[in-house]
Amino acid sequence: MDFSRYNTFGKAKRIKKPDLRKSSKALKGAFLRDLSAYGDSYLFIEAFLYELSAKRALLAQQVLLESHAKNEVIFPHPDFVRSVHSYWTGRGVVAPRVSTGLLLVTAATQMCEEVHLYGFWPFHSDRNNRRLTEHYFDNALPSNSHKIDDEFKELQRLHNTGVLRLTTSACQ
Repeated sequence: MDFSRYNTFGKAKRIKKPDLRKSSKALKGAFLRDLSAYGDSYLFIEAFLYELSAKRALLAQQVLLESHAKNEVIFPHPDFVRSVHSYWTGRGVVAPRVSTGLLLVTAATQMCEEVHLYGFWPFHSDRNNRRLTEHYFDNALPSNSHKIDDEFKELQRLHNTGVLRLTTSACQ
């Protein structure tokens, strides 16, 4: 899901205690509705690398807490994010930031015996020309912050070496 529509959370430039009154009720409602589709899930936010990101992330967490939503916010340690970025830069993924998807794939390969990825195929059809409708980046505007083509090449390499499985067949 593309959360860039919520970038108006915390427009002020200085980090202060997040103030829900300054975020529109409609925006908070849309945010909660979008997240409710995922049920009891986690919201992974790289919050502490940039000041504005921290403010937005803390406000998102406050909205979830005050609404008693079933979602939980996870903030990765900035050193983890930096080390993942450094690793992938060394592998040829040279971008201002790696995508959150690649960050989570990296974490999953360190914690899980098997990693199956669905929605990381960046095309609208698979190798057998079957139409694909789910991508983790659907409805997101292109960004210069990530190098999705380079990330995909690395995911293919990991798939080909058996580290993970890129899946395009229907979820079961």
